[in-house]
Amino acid sequence: MELTPGIPAGYYDLLQLERVLVNLLENSLRYAKHTPLVVTIRLEKCGSQQVISVSDNGVGVPPEKLPHIFERFVKLNSFVHGTGLGLSICQSIVEQLGGRIDVDSEKGKGSRFWFTIPGVIVTEEVGCAR
Repeated sequence: MELTPGIPAGYYDLLQLERVLVNLLENSLRYAKHTPLVVTIRLEKCGSQQVISVSDNGVGVPPEKLPHIFERFVKLNSFVHGTGLGLSICQSIVEQLGGRIDVDSEKGKGSRFWFTIPGVIVTEEVGCAR
């Protein structure tokens, strides 16, 4: 994982950030629906906020499950491998680092999981998390 040069040391833990990204990527693969699967990782600037996002064209999340998606042991599909802890772990890590995590999703069209981390520097505004 590479970050923009000049980021002050101590604002983040690269292993923790890697764990968040790996969990989000694993979910994209796990809930892939379309072939080819398209996964995009972006580092965006929205005003003074820095946002890292993982988007895919997978099955998406039903609206009624969105409020519970970061709870422990919540699985969208009981037939898919996993414990239902990955997103809860992501939320815990991001919040411990002083950030915020959320999801934009539409059933059948895919999801965009995004999180903010203080101290990550982006030099160009690309898009904004809602």
